[in-house]
Amino acid sequence: MNKYHITIPLAFLILLMCSPAEKKFESELQALADAELAFAQVSATSGMREAFLTYLANDAVVLQPALVNGHEAYKDSPEVPGILQWRPVQNAVSFDGTLGFSTGPWEWRPKGNGDEPTRFGHFISLWKKQHSGEWRVVFDGGIHYAEPSTEHAIKEIQKQPPEAGMNNTSDIGLSTLEDKYNQLINDRGYSNAVASFADSTTRFYHSGHFPALGHAPQETTSTENRNKWIFEPVFSEMASSNDFGYSYGYIHVGENKQACSYLHIYRKDKAQKWRLAAELVVKIPK
Repeated sequence: MNKYHITIPLAFLILLMCSPAEKKFESELQALADAELAFAQVSATSGMREAFLTYLANDAVVLQPALVNGHEAYKDSPEVPGILQWRPVQNAVSFDGTLGFSTGPWEWRPKGNGDEPTRFGHFISLWKKQHSGEWRVVFDGGIHYAEPSTEHAIKEIQKQPPEAGMNNTSDIGLSTLEDKYNQLINDRGYSNAVASFADSTTRFYHSGHFPALGHAPQETTSTENRNKWIFEPVFSEMASSNDFGYSYGYIHVGENKQACSYLHIYRKDKAQKWRLAAELVVKIPK
């Protein structure tokens, strides 16, 4: 028998085995992108208040800049004349398709459509699949800066399927990851600590700075002393597939127990190692 009569059917079988999972992830990533785009469209046409009350889950948390319930924050807030517009440039989902995040640039137009934007920034939204099958936001936050970033010109969405497969075995919890992060900061400093979890795709959103992509955010002389940071989570959640999780809470710096609000998103890589997908840090004024 010619060897090509063996390899071609085998390759075809492998393709058949892989296609359903690939199609599932492609479908979920597109559904998440569509949800984010619809969220943004409601904001542009009906205002921020209507958009957030529509797409936030009942227990969703937003940064203002402390952690507050989203519905409580928006239900009695007055509608402002300006328009907040945004679009995703990257998203990712867990292997089980229950959790995901979406991120990209935003801009504020104080007089509505047609007006020039006056403020710019980046958002990051955590989404959770509801019992109804719809995606809803469980966490929303971001940073702002004076000038557009390079991603304000990006039109396409980079969709990131899971790297690690389903893992039903026991695994360390997110609180353990945060404890390890804190211990590394204490022992080796922030830059070395974050390098242990970050990779080339990690996103860093720190208030007062442009977004950073890579193994660590840019150090500046004006930044607070990150080597004294202690991450204190108030809530965390992990997908049942044990490949995607998030944690949010406050950063302690010395006597200041709520110096900043933060969000960490963790994903497993192909080697089943936890990696930091995103870190959002927003200062809380004294």
